Amino acid sequence: MGDHPKPKNLQSPYETSAWLTLKDGYLHKTKLAKGLIPSTKLRWFALKQNPNTFESRLEYYEGRTCKGWLSLRDAEILPSDKIGCFTVISHHRHESSTVARSMKLQAEAHDPQRGAGWVLALQSAAKVFRENAKARQEQSQEEKANSQSKIPQELLARLDDDEGSVAQRANRAGVELDGDAIDRARWNALHRRSRGVSTGEVELEEDEDVKLLRQMEEEEERRQEEERLAFLAEREARVQRQQSVKRLQETELEEDGVMSEGDEWDPEEEMRLLREAEEEEERRQEEERLLWQQQQQYRQVP
Repeated sequence: MGDHPKPKNLQSPYETSAWLTLKDGYLHKTKLAKGLIPSTKLRWFALKQNPNTFESRLEYYEGRTCKGWLSLRDAEILPSDKIGCFTVISHHRHESSTVARSMKLQAEAHDPQRGAGWVLALQSAAKVFRENAKARQEQSQEEKANSQSKIPQELLARLDDDEGSVAQRANRAGVELDGDAIDRARWNALHRRSRGVSTGEVELEEDEDVKLLRQMEEEEERRQEEERLAFLAEREARVQRQQSVKRLQETELEEDGVMSEGDEWDPEEEMRLLREAEEEEERRQEEERLLWQQQQQYRQVP
């Protein structure tokens, strides 16, 4: 397994700097050098998602710099028969034709567990975007209006009623990591099913490996949705904190009134008051977060 440290101070593209990172890590990227010789290099990859539109991109970095990305708008993620290797094919319109770009990737040390994790994360992100794009198109046709994206209440209710998905992941991790044989069998099941979908064949028999794979897919979809909701909640809390500080500043100005002759503006005092307001708001947010964690822990207790 690789133990390479995560690059520091990554220079993300401006348009995705505020997006949610669903998954990141090192992958081996293979390309044809000079069009003939395969060249494989280790690169840092980040799977990012717009929390409002669900649009997703797979970015890769050389050092701290983003060198390129693939859109998952109409992407196919195809596991190969080689353990831990997969191909991402992205289609986009160019003038009157469709252009396809592909990227061959593999997990470090051909690790099937990491490879399957990347394949499921990419497939889930692409699936969620397609489903929500279709739903938004239907809604736009019916309502003829642009509405700001909001957190669906049914998703919040589902998270509230979820019997500790984090604990379930932890318990299931012992099964998923139980030997290379299980990992390889699961990768083979993932490859067989992807090949069957591409050829139009349907596999009727659902053996134990396919069942475990389906559980992994469901868990990945739930994990991504939880990450998105947490990201939106954190962003909303940050906005509220900024508004609270702004209101406090306005209140201070109103109480001070018009400065009389001889009064002086003290910038240090204003900064002190601002810091106190920010610290108070951070304490309040931290208390709410701890309370929420305690509630989740109670739900996980059988």
